[in-house]
Amino acid sequence: MSYELASWKARYFDKVLSYNAEYVNWLRSLDTGRYFMDYAWSLVFQFNTAVLSFTISFDLPPIDLEPFNLDFKVELPDWSKLLQGILIDIQRLRFDVEWPWTISVEDFLEANVEWPFIKPIEETRPRKAIYGQSRYGESIYDPPAIREFIRSTLAKIYQRRVTMTTVLEEVKNLRDTLNLNPHVAHHLFTHLDMIVRAQTESFILGYSVLGKSKLARRASDEALFPFIDLEGRPYEAKAMNLAHLQHGFILGVSCLGLGVLMPKQDIYVKPTKPSPTGYIVPSSPPFIELMLRKVLRLRDTYTLTTYALANYQRPEERQAFYRSQRADIYHSLMALRRHIEDLVASILRGRDVDLFKARMYKMAAQQLIGHPAKRHMWGFKAYQAMSEEELKEWWIKHWTAQGLDPSILEEIYRIVSRFAIAVRRSKLALGERLRRERYGMAVLARR
Repeated sequence: MSYELASWKARYFDKVLSYNAEYVNWLRSLDTGRYFMDYAWSLVFQFNTAVLSFTISFDLPPIDLEPFNLDFKVELPDWSKLLQGILIDIQRLRFDVEWPWTISVEDFLEANVEWPFIKPIEETRPRKAIYGQSRYGESIYDPPAIREFIRSTLAKIYQRRVTMTTVLEEVKNLRDTLNLNPHVAHHLFTHLDMIVRAQTESFILGYSVLGKSKLARRASDEALFPFIDLEGRPYEAKAMNLAHLQHGFILGVSCLGLGVLMPKQDIYVKPTKPSPTGYIVPSSPPFIELMLRKVLRLRDTYTLTTYALANYQRPEERQAFYRSQRADIYHSLMALRRHIEDLVASILRGRDVDLFKARMYKMAAQQLIGHPAKRHMWGFKAYQAMSEEELKEWWIKHWTAQGLDPSILEEIYRIVSRFAIAVRRSKLALGERLRRERYGMAVLARR
């Protein structure tokens, strides 16, 4: 095992962290940039637009919604950072500073919606319940795990879809585990599916992608948008613009009390701005401009991904894998992975389990550790907010639906849960420790 781990560590170093890897991966980024941007133009607008539909319905400010609230500033390091192996300085953007209108729902409406429509929306939209002030049945009660599911995890499940059947099962599993109102779950999923599909099933200026989107079928003055509900049944909804899909009350789709009765005309502002030639031209609402800036920033920084992957390595560390702290961290994580896999293998020993199922049991054990302990990925906050009992219930249901034996899963959980919390903390701290150390040393070097 020790030789195998050492060979994995060496291969990882050769492919990601060495000088040669930096050069080869940089060339690959030049080759793949065009394909990446095709992907970025679609997905950034799809999921940022879709999650914004939860602002008015669930009283969630845009700054709380993932992936809408994710963007990064990339800069070249100064000498003190470069000597500590910081090849590229990546900092998360402060949305409350860059785009103050994302701080609250009221600010979002004021910046993006025409003023005649703001008051009716404010008077009818639901508010978060406040103990001792709100009336029962007139406000939203969202325990932490449900809130995280709405603002973070639902869009991630949809984005990672392999088949729509797996998405539906996963959403229903979480709905049952978190005791989420079935009508609210229906509203969430159908709106997400409808808005994502609308990008390619229709052409909406500022949202659809030229060359990928098609003109929607007409129904009088409205367009027809296909989608499926949480049971997988196909439907079509009528709408006249993007705001109708995001926030409007659509009969048979929206949950009573969560949609807004919309006027026929578009409610979003249509500001103007000077063009490069000096003419005043129409512009897009601020939330569209924000998404456009995200995509353009991805375009401008994509080739720097190579240096982000090889970050936090001093010059001598990039010469050999046994000098690299990054490679040591990878070795520690792989050793933990092998330990868990060997533990599962010992549980399965003597049982009638084929190789394919055995691999699935090992993946299940890894998920039990990893899902609540993601550091670099959005969309996993609901699993982190669950209690251990909720996590266990969701995990067993999830893997039983994949065809695994619940009694074996119970045995794996009983053993892995003994050290799961400690391992998650260690896993999260492992990578963050190196980053803090390098930035701390850079600060000391400037003094």
